[in-house]
Amino acid sequence: SVFGAHCGCRIPEDSCGLCEGGADIAHHDRVVNYDGMALTCELIASSYFLQSSGDSECIGKEWYAYNCGCPPVEDPCIFCPNDVTIPKPDFVLDPIQFLDSSPTCSEYS
Repeated sequence: SVFGAHCGCRIPEDSCGLCEGGADIAHHDRVVNYDGMALTCELIASSYFLQSSGDSECIGKEWYAYNCGCPPVEDPCIFCPNDVTIPKPDFVLDPIQFLDSSPTCSEYS
């Protein structure tokens, strides 16, 4: 549950965490859409601590990590696996999808 960490649920030893290496988010009070609910990044980040790193919920957290202000990772996944560079680095991503930010492909990668 998104609220489990605030209710005292036990955190698994192999906790997923929203930011890599257990880093803190920069935008604690930012509100984002989480599964149809408007939640703060603080709540979303705490919910990821309840997931084990191998859980399906832990996969695909990059959008939340980016929008909640996680520090960049040293070895990020390959954004365009079939290209050496991003073909359209200056393309602005849909602002509705990214709420109050409209990053370019280069910024999001």
